[in-house]
Amino acid sequence: TAAIPVTGEGPVAIHAEAVDAQGNVDVADADVTVTVDTVPADLIGAITIPEDLNGDGILNADELGTDGSFNAQVALGPDALDGTVVNVNGVNYTVTAADLANGYITAA
Repeated sequence: TAAIPVTGEGPVAIHAEAVDAQGNVDVADADVTVTVDTVPADLIGAITIPEDLNGDGILNADELGTDGSFNAQVALGPDALDGTVVNVNGVNYTVTAADLANGYITAA
């Protein structure tokens, strides 16, 4: 096991070889390159409540409606793809092509 130092984001090439007692060099079958990516993707943005018609952050009886529920729209970031999973209050929503076209998912 070898500890490979990481100096930042991007590709890290790994090359291995060994020398036996007679001085013969054995090189690994192939070098390996891995990419270090620790920056989170920009998958979601602002959350809006379409039913909050006056934008005061309070849902009154008229805005809430007779069913007593409301929707939240979660804006999709530029890195969101078809199949991205967005969790809203413990419920998973899978992003579809239609969601990408709209620019948001609707969580009910």
